[in-house]
Amino acid sequence: MNIEEAKAAIKSLDITIPVFLWGPPGIGKSALVKQLAQEAGIGFKDVRLTTIDPTDLRGLPYVYKGKAYWADPTMLPQKADEENGIKGDEERGYLLLDEINSAHPTIQAGAYELVFDRRVGVYTLPEAWHMIAAGNREGDRGVTFQMPRPLLNRFAHIELEVDKKVWTNWAMKAGVSPTVIAFIESQPGMLNPQDKDKTKRAFPTPRTWEYTSRIIKTVKNEDLLIPLLQGTVGDAASHQFVSFLKLRHKLPNLDKIFAGKQEALPDETSLQYAFYAALCGKVDDLVEEKGVLRLTKDKKFIDGLVYCITKLEREFVELIVRHLSERQGQLFVSLIKSAPDMAKELTRMYGEMMTVSMKYGGGK
Repeated sequence: MNIEEAKAAIKSLDITIPVFLWGPPGIGKSALVKQLAQEAGIGFKDVRLTTIDPTDLRGLPYVYKGKAYWADPTMLPQKADEENGIKGDEERGYLLLDEINSAHPTIQAGAYELVFDRRVGVYTLPEAWHMIAAGNREGDRGVTFQMPRPLLNRFAHIELEVDKKVWTNWAMKAGVSPTVIAFIESQPGMLNPQDKDKTKRAFPTPRTWEYTSRIIKTVKNEDLLIPLLQGTVGDAASHQFVSFLKLRHKLPNLDKIFAGKQEALPDETSLQYAFYAALCGKVDDLVEEKGVLRLTKDKKFIDGLVYCITKLEREFVELIVRHLSERQGQLFVSLIKSAPDMAKELTRMYGEMMTVSMKYGGGK
């Protein structure tokens, strides 16, 4: 399943059925569960089983009036207890048992009771909390222990797969650099290639491409940028990405286009991907520098943007439309209102997305 399918599957399950998410490093297993909680507005607890001792799940013992008791571990969701000054967690939520198959077998054994009975010792998991576990596969060459079959049998298992379209949708909303999105769109196989050499320290994953987005936003010195990219996505991927970055020197001047000069746009596919990235990045920079209201009153800028959108091939137009509607909704609404013919054509091509953008302005 891809990330969105897995989220839909989890939401459809009875919360008493624990789920195990399997997948390679960096695919977004932990982030998936956190997103579910954020989207539903409910609680989220992340317990890294590799960082605790066997007694931590049960809680520390203490003596009161000559009797031994166990203190509930605060790492697990707590019910409110006004008498003892415990505020408690949300009534509903997701409990993530992360890296469970990387935990020592003694820790895994301690999780038996929690997973199956929703309790451990005197602690009981609140009724409306759904338990999700996550871990890498044995073939991913991570630090893993073979899980006991009785424990495996207590989960519904979901195998996660990387999906370029789902990742792009997420990246648009998450603020990932248009340059990184354009590169992955042009070379989908680089999003999460299955390299047989498991000894490499750095390799491309959805996680490391998001890191790459942050790196290119802050590191402008090429002598520093190249080794940092090599140490993030690996030698092969960084070499191809740097080559893609250099295409910007072959692109038309966006400053001139936004000043009213209609320069010829690229027709080569790789250059069109690079132009999409440059255009969206430039628009984002101008919005930050001048503000939306000022830009919407700049007729040459609006005309230049309309010119670019109407001259590119459909797949690149779609990327630009999605970027603007997700990140610059207010500007996009002004754009399509100022160009009714273009708006009609885009509505025909991208109906529902256009309707929502025109009505709500992307919320920005």
